[in-house]
Amino acid sequence: MSVDCPNCGAECRPTAFTCKTCGHSLLFKRHPLRERMSGKPPAKEGKATATQATRESSAEEEMTIKGTGFLSRRSLLEESFGKPQLDALIDELARTHRVFARPILASTRIPMSPWMAFTEAVLERFYAGDEWAYWQFGQQSADFALSGPYKNLVRNRDRAAFAQAVGTAWKLYYSRGRAVGTWQEDVMRYCIEEVPCPHTYLEYSACGWVSRGLELIGSAPVRTEILQGYSRGDSRVEYRFHCQAVAQTS
Repeated sequence: MSVDCPNCGAECRPTAFTCKTCGHSLLFKRHPLRERMSGKPPAKEGKATATQATRESSAEEEMTIKGTGFLSRRSLLEESFGKPQLDALIDELARTHRVFARPILASTRIPMSPWMAFTEAVLERFYAGDEWAYWQFGQQSADFALSGPYKNLVRNRDRAAFAQAVGTAWKLYYSRGRAVGTWQEDVMRYCIEEVPCPHTYLEYSACGWVSRGLELIGSAPVRTEILQGYSRGDSRVEYRFHCQAVAQTS
């Protein structure tokens, strides 16, 4: 299943946010799979009105990611692939996404359309389109955040406190949607809900972040159970991380 770009006609993945051929935004193009991922019933052909399109555009554009996410990702990519390679990629993106033509600060709010264009371009250029690289992004971001600015989230190695903190961690990055974590015995349940623009990146990177966080508090997952996910076309994410039992001290 694919989506035809309305600008150049190229076939694109149904979960893509931009056409990889011409860079045209696919965010608001109606498609049955995209509608199912967003939790809305498919629209009938020819029935979408200008008012509906405006509402959808506003809903999508309201979600942003904080500039710290971009700065940490850029730093890690420069270490792996070199600054010239990354600068060239960002210069290309700046032609269609003006946010990349200006300096991005930690406090900058980046709309999801250009942010997803950036992550998809990175995936295609440096990781041969392998979406599991998003999981690695999450783990690397956890190493950066939980050993630096947000190390208090893992300092006490408290399972229940970490599970509760994942909701706070989501809000540190994203302006919309919510994440919830709970513990039951040696299993952590993690959910992502109310996201207006579901994308595999949001699922894999967030769950990779949580997985690495669990390792840092001494509860490394021994099995990851995927109950729902954007990668499967669901409207929410639910994972269960089956973790190592905490050794009892005498």
